[in-house]
Amino acid sequence: MTKVSEIRAGVSVSNVLIETGVYAVVNLVNGKRYIGSTVNSFRGRWAAHKRRLAVRKHCNDHLQNAWNKYGEDCFRFDVLERCLPANCLAREQYYLNEWKTWNSDIGYNICRTAGSTLGVKHTEASKKKMKGKTRSKEARRNISAAKLGKAFSEEVRNARRGKPRSEETRRKISVSLIGNTRSVGRTHSEATKEKIRKSSTGRLHSEETKRKVSDLLKGRCLSEETKKKISTTLKRRYLEVNGSSG
Repeated sequence: MTKVSEIRAGVSVSNVLIETGVYAVVNLVNGKRYIGSTVNSFRGRWAAHKRRLAVRKHCNDHLQNAWNKYGEDCFRFDVLERCLPANCLAREQYYLNEWKTWNSDIGYNICRTAGSTLGVKHTEASKKKMKGKTRSKEARRNISAAKLGKAFSEEVRNARRGKPRSEETRRKISVSLIGNTRSVGRTHSEATKEKIRKSSTGRLHSEETKRKVSDLLKGRCLSEETKKKISTTLKRRYLEVNGSSG
């Protein structure tokens, strides 16, 4: 019989016990752990794990193989820490770093980063179910709360920086933005404009990019105000690069 045990005392808000936070699935035979977090409820999360493990369709192969070998009675669900949904990923990361359960000699986690799906393999049936699936407002709210304040590591930022998007990715982004009016009428603050200006100063466009911009602007009539703005910007950039002729 699998059990739910408490390692840390519960946290309460307005006298209501929080049912979200970080947990561990522990193998009682070898002591290995799987660390995770839930923004819904501990019991619901544990039930979902057991449901998938029972039919051998869990997304984590390491945990699934151990479950198949040792059986349900050799596993325990431990609540490590109760916290608000917005703090779940940060606290999960703390325990991942503390116990290093991504090491196969210690635990069953596939990823070193909380919330990452890197290395997780979905079955063809799962892929078909996910395709075109629309998340509910509550699901989107929970995901948003879990990611609130999350900062990417320098390693991840460097890996993403300058990475070219494929034609397929650009097409999907373009389609997803059709009808998007969130930025209509939006104006940037002076501080934001200055950041954009600095990041663009000295940037060299490839011949391909220049050609695309040229093709896009062909036959386009610019207003006098727009022409004036472009002229002013070009003059300023020239002076910044070459200096004032005095």
